[in-house]
Amino acid sequence: MRSMLNDLVPASFVLVGTLIQMRLSLQEVAISRREAIQHKVAEDQLVAELAWFRRRRARRDFIKDREPEVHRAIREAWLHVFAWALLFAAAATAIVNTIAGD
Repeated sequence: MRSMLNDLVPASFVLVGTLIQMRLSLQEVAISRREAIQHKVAEDQLVAELAWFRRRRARRDFIKDREPEVHRAIREAWLHVFAWALLFAAAATAIVNTIAGD
């Protein structure tokens, strides 16, 4: 029991620290890439109004017509989200493995 707590406490700290850093980092990304994110949201809203069989083509057209800076900013924002999701998954897995006894 004691060794499980010795493993569980640091894993919990890692998870909480990851969540705090994730929130702060993603807020920073949202502020610094606000224009690109608004552009992507507008594209998604326009695509959502189309019939289901026209959506794929419309998305391709939007991506093709984007300015390179906007495209790069959207891609970087998604990369931030994906990277933090991986770190969160690793921290959560550490806790699950500690509880499961692996």
